Amino acid sequence: MDRQRIDGMVDKVIKEHGIDPSNGYDIVTLAKRMGFVVATASLDESEDGFIMVNNDGTNLLGTDSSKVIVINQSRDQKQKRFTIAHELGHYVINGQDKPIFAHRKKEGGKKADNENDVDYFAASLLMPKEAFAAKNKQYRQEGRDFSERVIDLMRTFRAPLKSVLRRMEELDLIVVEEIS
Repeated sequence: MDRQRIDGMVDKVIKEHGIDPSNGYDIVTLAKRMGFVVATASLDESEDGFIMVNNDGTNLLGTDSSKVIVINQSRDQKQKRFTIAHELGHYVINGQDKPIFAHRKKEGGKKADNENDVDYFAASLLMPKEAFAAKNKQYRQEGRDFSERVIDLMRTFRAPLKSVLRRMEELDLIVVEEIS
């Protein structure tokens, strides 16, 4: 799927739910606003989490909701946030009008295009283009070197290192001379 289209989907979600992404935000609150129950559970080590949506309105997993996201309790906070955003990506990209069951496994090997799209959605949702670029610019103007900016962006957007670096690359915010 075209990244501009995914960015448009992310912008729509952020606007519809009144999110201010300029300094990061609580992804669980967003998921709740979208009607999801978010829970942690003891999952197999290979599983990061899963989403279940039952469009006939039948409640799932003993909750009072037909939309549930379950996250592996053994993951760190940043990974949990990314997994929630990833699962929301399945919901938004794959269609909100159909039943969904999708799970996120620990990365390994080549991903399907749909999973890459959903990962891009998750990164865009946690680190929206304009807010992320503005913070990077602010930190650069404050004199922070590359590694300091990466750490500050991780803290601001509460995202994993790998996701921050990938987002910087996607938005052409990495200058090769800074890394060498």
